[in-house]
Amino acid sequence: MSRIDVVAGVIEKEGKILIAKRKARRNLESKWEFPGGKMKKGETPEECLIREIKEEMDLEIRVLSLISSRKHKLPSGEEIHLHAYFAEYLSGSPKLTDHVEARWVERDNLLNYDFFEPDLFIVKDLLGKE
Repeated sequence: MSRIDVVAGVIEKEGKILIAKRKARRNLESKWEFPGGKMKKGETPEECLIREIKEEMDLEIRVLSLISSRKHKLPSGEEIHLHAYFAEYLSGSPKLTDHVEARWVERDNLLNYDFFEPDLFIVKDLLGKE
């Protein structure tokens, strides 16, 4: 099975981080995640993140730095390589197309949300937990 490259943005605005709850899908229940998406051929992770955040949330962002890059095997058997980046919010108000809810939350409150397992690793990186 091939690996899919995926990016996620830890987007910060006024000290809070944007998280979003995906719509339930065939094999995936509705859980929280950092917004982002699949990379297209020839696209850099940074370009992908800017495009995906504009398409999914209608937000303008600036990609700052890489947080982590890990491979994960999903319950479906699909393998992803998740690249997580810090990003700065520039403009816009979150519009929901692939998500049922979006929230700006304090970093210390992230563990109060039920994240997809790959995104939970990002939360632990942010909080300095193993």
